[in-house]
Amino acid sequence: MSKSALRPKPVMLAPEERAVVHACSFSDEGPSAAKHYCEVVSLSPKGLQMLTKVALPLGERLDIAINLQGRHESCRVSGIVRQIARATDAALHVLEVEIVDDGFGARWRLQFH
Repeated sequence: MSKSALRPKPVMLAPEERAVVHACSFSDEGPSAAKHYCEVVSLSPKGLQMLTKVALPLGERLDIAINLQGRHESCRVSGIVRQIARATDAALHVLEVEIVDDGFGARWRLQFH
């Protein structure tokens, strides 16, 4: 058996991978939660990029569920918004999210080895 046959398959993106993002914020008025639907455009062991209609604030902690191609269950990961940019479509924003080093983050990185 060749070495290439023993390597795990790399994480593949379908043309439109969908993600559900849960954002919680705290203010003087109390905690609030919001759910956003995004499209994942790039994945790496340390982070991901998503297209979204809402520009979430820098530093916002997110809980993300991504349905990856070929997987029956969604991948869950926590991250922090590190950068926001306007997409070529003026109605969308590109969010760069850094994966938080927690139990979900450790399982996330295993997909890339």
